[in-house]
Amino acid sequence: MQMTRNILKVYRAATDAQHTSGLNWYGEAHDIALEIGNGDEWRGAGLLAVYSPLTPWWRNVELAVSSARTGIARTDTLGNSARLAQRILDGEFALDVINGIKTRTFCENIALNGISNNVTVDVHAYSIAIAKATPSSQIKMGVRLYREIEIAYQNAAKRENVMETQMQAISWVVWRDQHPKRAARKGEAMVA
Repeated sequence: MQMTRNILKVYRAATDAQHTSGLNWYGEAHDIALEIGNGDEWRGAGLLAVYSPLTPWWRNVELAVSSARTGIARTDTLGNSARLAQRILDGEFALDVINGIKTRTFCENIALNGISNNVTVDVHAYSIAIAKATPSSQIKMGVRLYREIEIAYQNAAKRENVMETQMQAISWVVWRDQHPKRAARKGEAMVA
């Protein structure tokens, strides 16, 4: 499968530092979620996930931290993100609020500390799989395509004997470094 080969090409290009960064990514995100959720990783992960569409990682964290401190969702983001964040802040369980496959998977992967077979297929994961940097505005991602890309990541992970989330995160770190113009200028730039 060509997508699996494309993913493996990026993954195998990782330097030691990139490999380590990718291995640690979900663990670090989990720690942030615990802090944001005041010990409730699902609350914190839910806030991070709902703020993630079209948003760089540093901004996800900023929005989630601010919302958790005040108990009020930030409205200087996508309208749906603010509505979902407020529901989580009001006490609803994150997975009862989040419906989108990518956002739901991202929440699960953060809350579960990256211990999951599910792959967060964001704009970067898509671009890696098709071997072409693609703006999110040009991606038409239905469930079928999402699953096809997820399976490609799962196959790549099996070949390299790593977890699926590690394959996705390590590949993302390499891709981010190879495409710095697509990265946000402040801090980590994972656009989920």
